[in-house]
Amino acid sequence: MKDDGALVLLPAKKKDTKIMTINAEGMSTRYIIRKMIGAYINGADRIEIDGPVVRDDRRQIRTAAKDMLIGVEISLEDDKISIQCIIDISKLSDRQIFENAYKATNLMYINVFYALSEMNRELAEDVIEQDSDVDRLNILAIRLLSLAAKDPSFSECVEIAGYDALNYRALIDHIETMADHCVNIAHAIIDIVDKDIPQDLKETIIDTSKRVNKIYADAFYAFWNRKQKLADNTIEAAADIEKTTLSIENKSRMLTDKRIIGTADVTGAIAIIIDNIGSILHISKNICELVIDME
Repeated sequence: MKDDGALVLLPAKKKDTKIMTINAEGMSTRYIIRKMIGAYINGADRIEIDGPVVRDDRRQIRTAAKDMLIGVEISLEDDKISIQCIIDISKLSDRQIFENAYKATNLMYINVFYALSEMNRELAEDVIEQDSDVDRLNILAIRLLSLAAKDPSFSECVEIAGYDALNYRALIDHIETMADHCVNIAHAIIDIVDKDIPQDLKETIIDTSKRVNKIYADAFYAFWNRKQKLADNTIEAAADIEKTTLSIENKSRMLTDKRIIGTADVTGAIAIIIDNIGSILHISKNICELVIDME
């Protein structure tokens, strides 16, 4: 019985353990890892990798499972690698998974521009390392959404309607892409950390980044709370930034600043930073479009 009084009939939950087997014979390590992630996403309770795998490849597969899959236990045998999922994903809060992913990317974004402000190599490197945390949450979220789309009883349990799973999948993809853009910016900062960047140019970029950060935060809030008006206003605010600070004319002005025009590495890095800020702004607009499409 739902809160609105509707009676929902669901099939009995299956208690059988879902086992997926990967035949590793003759397969590359990269292929095996991709199949392993696919099995995890598709809801496997246990993944068995059968066949001869040399020691170095076994180590790579074990490391990939440990680094990329949340809530698994790995056991190695002579001719088999077993990966057991030891968490009940239906007990996890879907909101917590998505909020954690958002918070992780938001922190990456804030830190990467603090790294630019202070020309701090270590902080930029930390941002790059944090990307793996977002990747793991992304894979876990896709596993949850895959199960919700396939199993009505699971969908009811985690309170994600099957028809909404596509929108949530788009959201987590946008969040993961946001992390990738932060990594791109971090690499660009590392390339120029020892260079002399005009302070006013840095301040212009950082001020723009703060405006875009608010757009990203508002987009996520609008999605999670189904705030169509906020989503529409956020799209308008993003368009204003595109027409002003990130217009072709303004970007060209920054990149042709005579104080940096003679240093190709600095000009290239600034271009990468500006382009990725623009991409993050575009991601935020896309999240807002999802909100409008959900009603």
